[in-house]
Amino acid sequence: MLKINKTSIKWKFLERLVTQVFQLIVQVILARLLMPEAFGIIAIILVIVSIAMVFVQTGFNTAIIQSKEVNNQQISTVFYINLAISVLFYFVVFFIAPSIESIYSFEHLTVYIRVMSLTIIFGAIYSISSAVVTKQMNFFISFICNFVAVMLSGIVGVLGALFGMGIWSLIIYQVLFNVSLSILFFALVKWKPGKPSRLKDVSALFSFGWKVFLAHFLDTIYKEVSVLVIGKKVPEDVLGFYSKGSQFPLMATKACNETVKTALLPIYSKQQGNKQQISSMISNNIRTLSFIIIPALTGLAIVARPLVLVVLTEKWADSIVFLQVFCFIYLLDPIKSIIYQAFNSIGKSGLFLALVLSNILMLIVVLVFTIFYGIMFLLYGTLVVQLISLFASLIASKVVLKYNFKSFFGDIYKSVTSTIVMFVCVFPYQFYVSNPYLVLLIQVVIGAFSYLLASICLREQTITNFIEKRFTRR
Repeated sequence: MLKINKTSIKWKFLERLVTQVFQLIVQVILARLLMPEAFGIIAIILVIVSIAMVFVQTGFNTAIIQSKEVNNQQISTVFYINLAISVLFYFVVFFIAPSIESIYSFEHLTVYIRVMSLTIIFGAIYSISSAVVTKQMNFFISFICNFVAVMLSGIVGVLGALFGMGIWSLIIYQVLFNVSLSILFFALVKWKPGKPSRLKDVSALFSFGWKVFLAHFLDTIYKEVSVLVIGKKVPEDVLGFYSKGSQFPLMATKACNETVKTALLPIYSKQQGNKQQISSMISNNIRTLSFIIIPALTGLAIVARPLVLVVLTEKWADSIVFLQVFCFIYLLDPIKSIIYQAFNSIGKSGLFLALVLSNILMLIVVLVFTIFYGIMFLLYGTLVVQLISLFASLIASKVVLKYNFKSFFGDIYKSVTSTIVMFVCVFPYQFYVSNPYLVLLIQVVIGAFSYLLASICLREQTITNFIEKRFTRR
């Protein structure tokens, strides 16, 4: 079982890594071909789509994965409910699109929204198949579907930009990705929707799922509404810089964060009667995740200036400061996700909801009191809330799962120490070398070498286990 779990997690991580890397390449190419204003408009459209997507891609899906016993009829019922909800939301968005255009005064925004919102329906079609694959931990199928979809949509999107389609290339990229996923999951997954069960037969799924749904819904509402508020306060090019600044660190964390959300929940759920075992698994997962995510995002913040100038060109220079702050905002998300999935696995979705709700309330307070002073005040306030939210999660995990502050700091301190060593070694080069290409090369090479060397000297468990396995095989 342990070997199967490790293999499954590797496939899920590989899927997220490959998908995010290719999406990053596509976004870089599109950013070089298109103007910041196009990304600002897309950011507004994605707000609406993301909110609607929560209704069809969370709650029931998580309940299917967490439940020990769920039959095909129940899954089919959930599929039909999700599909009906998605169609309803599409028509709601279709009819309110002109009102949204009147608020923001972006030309042709109505038609952009109506076409982009088709992703809501296609998202509902593949979401249940994806949940079935996750429950079975057959992440190889998920890897194939996502890999083909991101390749196809990315190539078509870039070709559209090259042929002068402008913002339409971004819309086609998003819609085609979801259409491709729907077709591929339907073709490759053995489960197919059949005869539905009675609604009362899915009541157990609803009693668990509504709390997970509400948590994700409120979280998404805050994140997307904050973008709308910022969009009203700043010009569309500044919104584009803000959006692009968040994009790189968000992509860097998605590979880890979504692996945690999808791969660990079924693994934890199999141990839901053994809290001590779950606590041990949390410790191992946080230790391994910290070894990757802490140096990766800290390093991204350090190389932000040369990276943006080399990859995106000078026209995106104003996004550098946003990128650096977002690196530290997103740093804690995957770590919190590990703890949240442990709570969900033992049926504590109410506790998960309470933690998310308290986090959102703090973020709303920050938004209200800082937005008038500028975006940077808002981002610094968000970072403080992230730290408070992590401490709240650790307090809850100490009570419920006996995973406490001492265990947490014991799991991350070697990775943090090695990251500090890396920072000291690479940060000064930007003051002595003016060529951004050379600075980027030096900082990446020396940063990776200094971090790995410090980790080996500190006998960090992740790198030590890796080295020992290599020597043992030989």
